Amino acid sequence: MIQGDWLYANKQTRLNMASFVLLRGKIWRSSIIRACFTRGYSTFGGRFILAPEVPPDTPADNALMRFDEYPHFSDITPEKALRGCAKLSIQYSVGLGKHIAALGAATDFHAVFDPLERLGVPLTYAWDLAWHMASVKGDHGDVGYRELMSRIDSQVGLTQNERWNSTSLYKAVQALKENSTLDPFQERLVDLYLERGKNFSVMRDSRTKEDIHNLQRRIVNAEEEFKYNVVYTGNMFSHTISDFGEVVEFPQPLVAKLAVDSSNPSRGPWKVTLDPSIYEPFLQYCPDRMLRWNVWQAHRGRASLKTDNILLHNHQTVNKLRERRNILADGLGFANYAEMSTSTKMAGSVGNVLSMIENLKSNFSASAEEEITAVQEYATTEGFPFNLEMWDVAYWRRRHRDHMLSLNPEELSAYFPYPHVLRGLMELCQTTFSIRFEYCASKVDLYHPDVQFYTVFDSNTDQYLGGLYIDPYARPAKNATLRARSLRGKSSLLDTTPISMLTFDFNRPSGSQPCLLSIDDVVVLFGEFGNALQQLLTVIPYSEISGQTNIEMDALHASAKVMTEFLYHPHILKTISQHYETGDTLADIDIKKIIQMRYHLYAFDTMQNLYFSALDMEFHLTNEIWQDIIKEMWPKYIPLIPLNHEDYHPCNMPELICYPYTGSFYSLKWADMLGADIFRAFEDAGIEDVTKRSEVGKRYRDTFLSLAGGIPAGEVFRQFRGRDPSPDALVQNYERIYNGS
Repeated sequence: MIQGDWLYANKQTRLNMASFVLLRGKIWRSSIIRACFTRGYSTFGGRFILAPEVPPDTPADNALMRFDEYPHFSDITPEKALRGCAKLSIQYSVGLGKHIAALGAATDFHAVFDPLERLGVPLTYAWDLAWHMASVKGDHGDVGYRELMSRIDSQVGLTQNERWNSTSLYKAVQALKENSTLDPFQERLVDLYLERGKNFSVMRDSRTKEDIHNLQRRIVNAEEEFKYNVVYTGNMFSHTISDFGEVVEFPQPLVAKLAVDSSNPSRGPWKVTLDPSIYEPFLQYCPDRMLRWNVWQAHRGRASLKTDNILLHNHQTVNKLRERRNILADGLGFANYAEMSTSTKMAGSVGNVLSMIENLKSNFSASAEEEITAVQEYATTEGFPFNLEMWDVAYWRRRHRDHMLSLNPEELSAYFPYPHVLRGLMELCQTTFSIRFEYCASKVDLYHPDVQFYTVFDSNTDQYLGGLYIDPYARPAKNATLRARSLRGKSSLLDTTPISMLTFDFNRPSGSQPCLLSIDDVVVLFGEFGNALQQLLTVIPYSEISGQTNIEMDALHASAKVMTEFLYHPHILKTISQHYETGDTLADIDIKKIIQMRYHLYAFDTMQNLYFSALDMEFHLTNEIWQDIIKEMWPKYIPLIPLNHEDYHPCNMPELICYPYTGSFYSLKWADMLGADIFRAFEDAGIEDVTKRSEVGKRYRDTFLSLAGGIPAGEVFRQFRGRDPSPDALVQNYERIYNGS
């Protein structure tokens, strides 16, 4: 049975729990990882789902294989996506084998890397395009899209990893590093291959290599089991509400989402689950404290000792993963996993990470305590007789915020019609970064009438830079989890320009009313647009390091953060706001409230983030029992709210325990620091002065937007700011609001 059908059948038939965990974690996933870590260059040898028959598809009859033009979406079907990716994967594997066999003693950069570029660009394009189609169409109207793509997912990953596992290729790249004169971009690409080769233990003796690969497989298996346990135990919980009085404070969209009968949501009953789209707003709006506690403890107790089935416990899995990662780090020459993780990040060292954490902790700790005290005092005046616990915070912070700021979300959304906000955002980018967007959807093939298409040009030279698709509105079966996707990277060798796709799930227009964005929606739009700018404005000539492809994780979202900082400047908020009926812009007092809303309990949220960041580091620096670690660290970061004995958060946070953020959780706050520091340069020049803003914008475009991925992030930052990053701007932004200035 092929892998896709095997996995699908097990999900459908719900086999015995223990058997399923064993099969999924130790047989299916291990077979993928084993192939990944033991193959050199070779053809697929029967492992490919369509082998031994090679698909007959060619670029002439399969649009997915035509990487040198805009996508012909209407010609792409699930079957063509499957066959096209399979054919290109086979061609990649065969071509890679031939290239490596012919390498010999090649010492020329282009002789080594040009064939890899020719093989990699078509496959990467097809794969990204196929998965985008699967995410926006799924199984709605195109039965089996995601299921068909899942059959080939692992095989494409194995194919792309073959280049890291070749001793001959590694030696050729190493020779380039030692003997050739390389430009900065070439050196970056060479370093990428050497780093990946080291992680694949390509130069170790066979016994050591096999030991390391076995350990890597065991880590991946444990992560898969960890995540599965969290999802499964989360799905086991639900609570039914029959009394309308318990949902009367809920916003209408939440009531509709909870309703068992979606055709009559006000009638009830209403079903509460741990789905994030339900769990988070439920805690914000549920007035019943016992009901909040019940849902909170179920969420914090997932995959913990509270679960009856021992096979679903993650307590020991946390310890196993920590131990195995540190053993892996030792085998690869690092003191511990934290050192191994930070070695490939912009931070560069554990010391730099801990320094940032301690700096921010010292600046925000007292303010966080004052914030929680203010919420507690407000709750007390409203008749709440208890000390705040974690299941109370979301509810009472919302009520405190609404009391302090009096902003009506629906009235606020009326000032942010999507067409006007997008137009204002593009005008901001045009005047700041000297780029121009031209709407030309009628000139390209689109997969849905909602989709917009823009060509992007340099305003000064009229040089064509790339293409931008935007799919803004929610639809059934559409998955907008990956909002900014690079459909095609820049490659000078193959003469390809970037194509970026932005995918959102904003509310659809209704009658004469346009799509109205919440302030959170506007934040998402600005942030993801920042990611798209980095994909579109790259000047890096090699696809494997162009755009956002090779940016260090802790710098990956810096451009998104910069655009978010732009949004929250009063001048920009005024510019992009316009009431969809009256044409009025936001009043200055409302703009001030929006900015204050951003910083409501900001110090408390920062301390929570710092707690998880410090916990992540501590998990991979020491061998202490994790329960003891959280008991010691919690009171150092979370003010006034004790750690509850039923809080088992390390057992149910894949973002903390599993790849890619394990050993890197601090990256989220590091990106905040970068965004604030970068934006301070624009503020110092003057946001309202277009000439001065554009001068800084040119420097920003010429560094962060053009070079990211092709040059180490630390060097890019120093080119822009003339120094290393500092948390000062992040702290000062909060203090400015906190002190009322």
